Amino acid sequence: MLSNKMSVDCQIIIQRANGGVFRPGEPVIGKVKYVINKPTKFKTIDINFLGKAKCAWSVPGPEKTTIEYFNEEEYVNDNINIFKSKHGQEDLLSGTFEYPYEFELPANIPSTIKFNLLCKIEYKVIVVFVLKSFWASVKKFSEEFPVYGFVSPCSPEPLIFSLQKKVISLKDISTVDVKAEIEKTFLAPGEDIILKLTINNDTDVPVTIKTELVEYCTCIANDKTNKVFTSPLTYTKSTRSVEKKSSSVITCIVPILLKWCSIQNSKILKGEFKVRVTAKLPFPYTNAFVEAPVVIGEMMTNHIEASKAVTDWNPSLSNTTTLC
Repeated sequence: MLSNKMSVDCQIIIQRANGGVFRPGEPVIGKVKYVINKPTKFKTIDINFLGKAKCAWSVPGPEKTTIEYFNEEEYVNDNINIFKSKHGQEDLLSGTFEYPYEFELPANIPSTIKFNLLCKIEYKVIVVFVLKSFWASVKKFSEEFPVYGFVSPCSPEPLIFSLQKKVISLKDISTVDVKAEIEKTFLAPGEDIILKLTINNDTDVPVTIKTELVEYCTCIANDKTNKVFTSPLTYTKSTRSVEKKSSSVITCIVPILLKWCSIQNSKILKGEFKVRVTAKLPFPYTNAFVEAPVVIGEMMTNHIEASKAVTDWNPSLSNTTTLC
């Protein structure tokens, strides 16, 4: 990223990670190049390595007021000082400079996420120039990089759950029974969720069974107030028709795009996925649905084993201690 603000130009270079994303415990390596266009007095020049989460939202309050909710959390905040003025000396800097840096990501940190403008987790390298002046003017340059945090399973495999919808008519009470089985509840991005459904429609009306993946983002304010944002992923939706007074067994495929993953290891932001099965009935009957949780991401042990397998197989990497 190059900026031409005032008398300083700065470029932050981040060495590309293995697979394009950084993982907990891995180093972030790069260098900072900056040009001071004219002799300038600086108090300090620092490289800051910052990972933090922020959430904020508002709701209507009494008498046309607004209630604001906010919270933030830091996962890493490291600093390298590359210049500090000495007392009693005139430090006029000008010219072109280059400074290498290396930081290490902590273990057990969450993935990057931007659910909306006010709920996000981000990691950045920031260069801060502080002028030696009465007002102590500050110039900042930053470059963001993606982090893919490790996650853990939350449900048994296979997972069996069910849905029963009662239909009341003038003649009797009949039911729609749906038994669902998810073979795997811990999945990698790009994998398909295999959903087996056994449906018994004992009613006199046709039923449509809809399956889809739903994303839940839970934000937790500093007063422990929760706000849940729900987003059905339309690309995962599929429907099947079940005739009246019939039974059927069907297999549904719920695809997962590569970019999606669960968010764990954060106290203020939680990202979850649930497979939703809905029994849709014609008017005047109401629909019914049931959800089952799944985790999308990568376990640390699986990543270590995969990295080791690549190193053992590829002679060019066999003597390399860092894969990124």
